Amino acid sequence: MESEMLNYFNDTSLGVAVVDSAFRLREINKSFCFILQKQKEYLLDKDLTWFIPPLKSLSLNKNHEFQIFNLDNGQALALDIIRLKKTKGADYLIFCQDQTQYHQLLEQIEQLNQKNLVYEKMFNVLYDGIYVTDGQGIALYVNDAFYNLTGLQTKDVVGKSIYQQLEEGIIPNSCAALVLRTKKPASTISNYAQGRNCLVTGTPVFVGEELKRVICVMHDVTELQAIKEKLAKVTSFSSSLKQHLREIEVKTENKFVLETRSKIMKSIYDKAAMVAPLDTPVLILGETGVGKDFLVKFIHNLPERKDSVLMKINC
Repeated sequence: MESEMLNYFNDTSLGVAVVDSAFRLREINKSFCFILQKQKEYLLDKDLTWFIPPLKSLSLNKNHEFQIFNLDNGQALALDIIRLKKTKGADYLIFCQDQTQYHQLLEQIEQLNQKNLVYEKMFNVLYDGIYVTDGQGIALYVNDAFYNLTGLQTKDVVGKSIYQQLEEGIIPNSCAALVLRTKKPASTISNYAQGRNCLVTGTPVFVGEELKRVICVMHDVTELQAIKEKLAKVTSFSSSLKQHLREIEVKTENKFVLETRSKIMKSIYDKAAMVAPLDTPVLILGETGVGKDFLVKFIHNLPERKDSVLMKINC
């Protein structure tokens, strides 16, 4: 009877065997022999617990048992044990599936999950924001700093296309879109609604020739821009102050300016003093004898030009 039963399972990839209550093998199919790496003739009438030692801990007092056993050789075997007759000393039908590769995959997945968890924690302690999209511009991941810099929420970003975010006005511009279009690294300045100005640098990631990911790193430059603006104001004020001091110096130290009483000449001297520091040609027009050469020498003798050569050409 056992042989007839096993004939139905000879061509299946599932290991099938019939054992008695002491786990002695009475029948076994090819797949079970392959799993145990033994010949059928060798296995028959042998104690199955020799080959699957954890079976010793199993008491056959139920009509149905299911267990997964990890062997010392690295195999993971799933055994489904069914009592054939509800009488004492009855035989048992065992279905065996080698789940070694499946368990190895589970272990690898668990290892990857642990690595991803570590990487995510590492990314979340960074002050710079990280924004990752796929090759079509769908946002896959952002770290905590991204939310702090932009004021956005997960529902606004993850799973959404950058083009959709631009259309809805969620983001002011997109470095990732620029990288996707050019397929080259790019940088942009983004001014977000909550007032943070960020320098965004995007980098394409290729697998072969196919663009698979775009990774954007966001650095907060709000304070840097504020300092730059203050520095520009101070520089402008300093230049203005220097110009004003120079004009005072020209008026107080140049005898021609001090001695003239003509408002028109004073105005001319003021204009000459203003153009003297400029690195540009100065056109002086006037009739013969009105003092064009004098005015040229006046400009040349001012501090900004007096160390350079004055070349006079009459034409």
